[in-house]
Amino acid sequence: MRPTSVEALRGLQGVLASDIGREVQSLFGQDALQTSQMLLEMLSNELDGAADNLFRDNETLAALLARGATAIRPLDAALAEETQAALAEETEASLTLSALSARNGRLRALMERLLVVCEDAAAAKSTRS
Repeated sequence: MRPTSVEALRGLQGVLASDIGREVQSLFGQDALQTSQMLLEMLSNELDGAADNLFRDNETLAALLARGATAIRPLDAALAEETQAALAEETEASLTLSALSARNGRLRALMERLLVVCEDAAAAKSTRS
């Protein structure tokens, strides 16, 4: 699809710089325009790498969860099974930011639950010692 979101933001930056910039006379207006330009630049950079960042984050979380599910099986077999089932689901069928973010949220929630099991086991072990 043309223009892409990043191209649209870059186009808006160009219009602000070339057409609107020369019309702004006050220091306040020039400062506001420059701030807008910086924000658009940040948005462009973030948007350009967002899907890749989420995809890689999901891969890293999945690898950690796979190892963690094996490690906690003796402590919480049900959570280990739930984690394995979540990891076996079709991964990254969609590369939309919403789908990647949803998977990221599910993986992070499982990671939090796994960490709680580990912390509880460590606390129980330290009270027995």
